[in-house]
Amino acid sequence: KGHMPLSSTPVEKAHRAPVFNMEWVKSKAGSECCSVSTDGRVLWWDIRKLADPIDSMTLSLGGGARPGTAGGRRGSTISRPATSSSRAPSRGPAADDDNGDAVTPVGGSALNYSPAAGLNKFLVGTETGII
Repeated sequence: KGHMPLSSTPVEKAHRAPVFNMEWVKSKAGSECCSVSTDGRVLWWDIRKLADPIDSMTLSLGGGARPGTAGGRRGSTISRPATSSSRAPSRGPAADDDNGDAVTPVGGSALNYSPAAGLNKFLVGTETGII
């Protein structure tokens, strides 16, 4: 109580750049949300336990076409050519994804979630203009 936070996330597990948006996510307890940052990561949180994100996804521009669903969670493809990766974000030079294709990290600037579209579907806008 008072002016001190009740809970916080250790810096090594938090976003490494400004958070541009967050959305509450439909869950049984009503305590989950997700956040997007220019560090290139989307993080899912349970506000009852902020020490660790529940899940994470790294946004990147992929070199090759990869199958996937639009706006997935848990490491699935977001859209083409934007893809997700479970690697730690670096915002540095291009690296290789699990298929050996070159990927370039890209920052997220907008996030939208609608349970009517599907519980695991999210729209993420990037700094490059790709959704």
